[in-house]
Amino acid sequence: METKKSQVFGKAKSGIFAGLVGGFALFSSFIGIDSHLGIEPGTFYKMIGISIGLDGIGAITFGFVVHMLTASLIGSVFYAISSLHRSLNLVTIPKAILVGGITGLMVFALFFIPIYTLVMVPIIESIIESGTEPVISQSFGTQTVSLKTLISNTEGLFLGSIILHMLFGMVMGFFCGLMAHEEYSKVRRYNKFL
Repeated sequence: METKKSQVFGKAKSGIFAGLVGGFALFSSFIGIDSHLGIEPGTFYKMIGISIGLDGIGAITFGFVVHMLTASLIGSVFYAISSLHRSLNLVTIPKAILVGGITGLMVFALFFIPIYTLVMVPIIESIIESGTEPVISQSFGTQTVSLKTLISNTEGLFLGSIILHMLFGMVMGFFCGLMAHEEYSKVRRYNKFL
């Protein structure tokens, strides 16, 4: 029993790495989305920081750090859970990629949608409507336009987010599959996938 606990804990630690790799894979995508929408780079991350009262580079930094911590937590839980039952074991890399993609969709549905629609959007809308920001900066007008643009493109943001969450999960799953490959290389399989 103690060995099983140490294996789960070891996989949880290794999963942090896989989650961070997946999170970094999305970093350039977020910057690309901002560029595609014609808004300031880092606006998506800034939106996270503004919702708790930060502004400028501090808001972007906070958003980035929270995003990476969340990615590492998801990777940790994903890889730890994969060792709890034989049907969850990542015995092949294709299975790990598929299960990772499904996990990314679950994260999108269970966490991203509620947090974005029920927490971030109402806070940002109230800031825009009141005409105040946590810290009034010289870029107030530009920042407000960027936030309005991001919120007005929610439908496109959701579509892009589905794809990005699947990409995150698949990259995370790929790296977990690589780490698990040696462990499961001698395991008898039902077919090449399972």
